[in-house]
Amino acid sequence: MTPRPAPKRAPAKKIAAKKAAPKRPRAKKAPSPPPSPAIDEEVFATVLAAIESAVEPRIAARAAGVKPEDFDAVMSENEAQRDAVEQAIARCEVRLAVSVRAGMLGWESHRWLLERRFAERWTRIPAPVLIAQARAEAANDSEAEVIEEDELARMRRVREERARDAATRAAKP
Repeated sequence: MTPRPAPKRAPAKKIAAKKAAPKRPRAKKAPSPPPSPAIDEEVFATVLAAIESAVEPRIAARAAGVKPEDFDAVMSENEAQRDAVEQAIARCEVRLAVSVRAGMLGWESHRWLLERRFAERWTRIPAPVLIAQARAEAANDSEAEVIEEDELARMRRVREERARDAATRAAKP
């Protein structure tokens, strides 16, 4: 085995000169803004087609290969693309609503999609929620009549009264 040669070192004078020399402050570069992500027109058309098929916009973008944060940045910066996305959402809702109202094949599934995708406009409000809302409004309105019975009990009572009235009318000659 041959011994390894010692690593070459700079002369001591050069090392001392580097240490003694004052360091010049480097000019700081202004940070450049991150490049604005752009979505290719073909990819954006794919995103719009998915949105029109009732897919959430960020999910549609991810399926087309666009990162969600890039999609959000494009939507906040590009008004034309944001308007196109909103228009695609509106077209989707109209298409689903038309098929439900026309009773077309698959209208039940379209209704289900409307109730879940556009819940603020299409979800049925359960009767107990409506009753609770009415009670809250009645409590706030001093002139309103206080609701003391639940809706189903009231409907049963009205139905029984109508049946009784019909029976008494039928019994009279």
